[in-house]
Amino acid sequence: MEALKYKSTPRISPKFVIWLALFLCVSAFLVLIFEPRDILVSAARNGDLATVKALVFLGADPSVVGWEEHFTPLGAAAYAGKTDIVRYLLAQGADIQRRDDSKFTALFWAKERNQSHIIALLKQAGATE
Repeated sequence: MEALKYKSTPRISPKFVIWLALFLCVSAFLVLIFEPRDILVSAARNGDLATVKALVFLGADPSVVGWEEHFTPLGAAAYAGKTDIVRYLLAQGADIQRRDDSKFTALFWAKERNQSHIIALLKQAGATE
């Protein structure tokens, strides 16, 4: 009986590995630059504290204005009544007076939605009209 011949696994070229690694690094860098602002604002509005914490830990600006959402993360959380997110963003140094694309602050949005507990929290942290 003839001995079984095993086919060798195709070798991956080192150039391919380098280009793939470079592509993945650049892609990750672009996602961290352009995407976190909308992901952060959306997570703040939806009350997803784990995502908010992860993005801020990775360097996302807690005071940034989203491209699609047009809110600040603090404004989105205040609008949606997400007290834990508001507390966390304030603790991370979010600019309490930062205005969104509509020129409104988080305090305005909390008042607009009658979020009395968030209004008190923002005022206690120094928010003004």
